[in-house]
Amino acid sequence: MRRTDKFSGSFLQLEKSIQPLLKLASLITGLETIFVTYIDAVQQRQQVIWVEGSEDIQIDSGTELDWSDSMCRLLFNNDSIISTRVKDEYPHSTGASLGMQTFVVLPVRNSEQVIGSLCATSSRQHSLSPEATQQLELLAEAISLQLDQWHNISRLSQRYERTRKRLRKVKLHSEELSQKANTDSLTGLLNRRGFESRWTELKQQHESSSVAVIAIDLDNFKELNDKHGHAVGDDLLTAFGQALIQCSRDTDICARMGGDEFFWILSNATVANAQQAAKRLREQFKKLSQPIATECSLSIGIQVKSANLDDNLLLAADKAMYQAKGQGRATTQVAAPE
Repeated sequence: MRRTDKFSGSFLQLEKSIQPLLKLASLITGLETIFVTYIDAVQQRQQVIWVEGSEDIQIDSGTELDWSDSMCRLLFNNDSIISTRVKDEYPHSTGASLGMQTFVVLPVRNSEQVIGSLCATSSRQHSLSPEATQQLELLAEAISLQLDQWHNISRLSQRYERTRKRLRKVKLHSEELSQKANTDSLTGLLNRRGFESRWTELKQQHESSSVAVIAIDLDNFKELNDKHGHAVGDDLLTAFGQALIQCSRDTDICARMGGDEFFWILSNATVANAQQAAKRLREQFKKLSQPIATECSLSIGIQVKSANLDDNLLLAADKAMYQAKGQGRATTQVAAPE
């Protein structure tokens, strides 16, 4: 059973409290290996919870097995608590395969219900006196409290883990929905809503470094749509989105504002940086759009500002872009400094 960090301290505290009782069981029986199991009657499963001394017979804490394969079940069904000839009496059992010769088991009860077992085993033949049996029965009663606590903590741990996973799924689903709501499905860029959110964050976090806004418009896009159809127009927009993503940095803000108009925000960028970025974008878009339509180009406007970042920066870049279109399209215009 997986132990979450939240409950690991409780599990360790229980393990520490049970160890003296297991050592005492070893002294009482003279057997080398002592262990406690939890029995899930509904799931028909048995799990080893605590082990003391596994050098003789290898029993590992956390081991689970079907109740049908359990040595405890074999002895319970025979109304017995001990077998000193495991290999002869139960030759096909799990105990025989582990090398057990002597196996002792006492039920651990809580409110008369069997919730587990106290087991002792050895590769040697070893008898158990009536006094030792009585002492083990008392130990089984003492252990019932710890085993019941272990079960309660385990249920809380499982419930906590299920809740944590559900919350994680809800969070991931929420993030996916948010991403879809903020992303333009055609280009893979931010949509207007996503841009507004990122732009607001940038304005709030902005310090003194310069920010470049590049406004972009696809030349002749309406004419191309009318001439070749919307499918070609969509292919061009997709190609542009790919080109912009390939040319941008992870820290950049790239958005389709609607139709064939886009914003590209670069932090820590000078006018020269923005001009170089625009040149790379123009070349990449030409490469990707060539198989679709050769007559589509880009008009680009640039504005750079290092202080008092506000929405006027967007308007200035947009104005510069329209000036570029008025100069014959396929050009880049840098806005005058404010």
